[in-house]
Amino acid sequence: MPPDYSPTITHLPNTEPPKRSSVWSKIFLTIIILLILGSGGLVGYAYWQKIGPFSEPPFTPENLLAGLTENLAKLNSASYRVALEIKTEAREANVEPFPLNPNTENFFLGEFPVPADFRFASEASGLFNHQAMDWETSNTQSQIKAELTGGDFSFSLDLEWIKKGLDFYFRINKFPTFFFFDLSAVKRVWVKITPADLAGDDWRVSFLESAPDLNEELQKNQEKFAEGAKKVLQIAEEEKVITANLPKRREKLGEKIAWRYDLTVNRESLIKFYERLLAEFPNSNRSGFDNLKSPEAEKVFAYLATNGRFSIWIEEHSGLVLAMVYHLRFVPPTGTAATLENKQISLNWRLELTGHNLPIVVTPPTDFKTVKEVAEKLFPDVLEKNRKKSEQAMIKAIMSSLRAEAELGVDAKGLYAKNLCAILSDKTKEASTTIACLQSDNQTSWAAHTILDKEIGNFCVDSSGLASSSPTIHATGGGTKPAVCKP
Repeated sequence: MPPDYSPTITHLPNTEPPKRSSVWSKIFLTIIILLILGSGGLVGYAYWQKIGPFSEPPFTPENLLAGLTENLAKLNSASYRVALEIKTEAREANVEPFPLNPNTENFFLGEFPVPADFRFASEASGLFNHQAMDWETSNTQSQIKAELTGGDFSFSLDLEWIKKGLDFYFRINKFPTFFFFDLSAVKRVWVKITPADLAGDDWRVSFLESAPDLNEELQKNQEKFAEGAKKVLQIAEEEKVITANLPKRREKLGEKIAWRYDLTVNRESLIKFYERLLAEFPNSNRSGFDNLKSPEAEKVFAYLATNGRFSIWIEEHSGLVLAMVYHLRFVPPTGTAATLENKQISLNWRLELTGHNLPIVVTPPTDFKTVKEVAEKLFPDVLEKNRKKSEQAMIKAIMSSLRAEAELGVDAKGLYAKNLCAILSDKTKEASTTIACLQSDNQTSWAAHTILDKEIGNFCVDSSGLASSSPTIHATGGGTKPAVCKP
């Protein structure tokens, strides 16, 4: 029989596979415990570090003014954006007309009605630079935009300017056309202004020459002003002029976490504050204080408290100001503005600060035109007249100086040099003018004139000391006759 190659089979006892549920339950329980411990650690860390749900506002409502004063003193630079919008819109149901009686008050809306579709919007942005120590290094830049619409009238404005060192650059992007002046030749073009441009003979402006002195004067007064401002804020804080309401929830501005403070002005505290100011600064105006105590002022404050809101956002960790917002809704007194029936005027103001205390980097444009190039396009006739006047003034000055030049060549006998006219003609080359010069044979007299233009005529000087201009004056004589200036 052939060998048996069948595999050997061993029968094992009948057993069930091991249960895995108990292993996974232990792993799952361990994960839960670790998460709880981790969460507890994070919660503890957040509590001790005062972050997340345990974060605290940078200032209490009671010390808000003091904290802001201290932090603003540390602000050396920032990028700013200020926006203001005033517009008419549909009246809200809960807003009442302004309480003052227009029959007893000089209320301007009764004389100058506001269009029903009025809107004014403006914006200024740029760099706040307090890092510079002098005028030359106070580099900065800014842009101003504005739009106005109302009825059939509208205009828009957009201007930019940069200061780098002692040079200025400005650009007109938009400009109103109601001035009947065409600026199309320079719109959207950077214009460079140098100290030489402002102090040159063509412009007669010397602001930049006095700028260092003004800067020095400002620095002298800066400490005095800061001391006075500190005193004012101290009194305002002591009298609790501004009260702050701190919401419980934080808010996010851009990428930063901030706390919002809603501010109101206490009229009674403001009166006490004003009294202390008058005592501290006796030269202050008292009329404002008297108006503040009037019954009308009480109505105004009540109206502003009801219809206005002023809020400030403070960064959570640094305590620096990120934004300020003021909103006011206003309805004119009844019977003062017919165009605003069922309308209200809304005012919105907003300030934003970013890039606190970062280095100021100002890059001037490389593609620009000079002031002279712009002036030639905008004022070709005026510039040409000014150029001619400048040239003529220089010619007159040079011609007048010929008298002193001639006296330098007088000899001991009181006679002028024989070649005096040649000498004087040579001296007038820098004025790009030709003179007609005559001299007497006895060398005792001379006269010279030049032609200026048709309006002024000629300018003539002679040895007698005469220096005069008229349409017909000229040098006469010479040779055997005395040389003089005659009409």
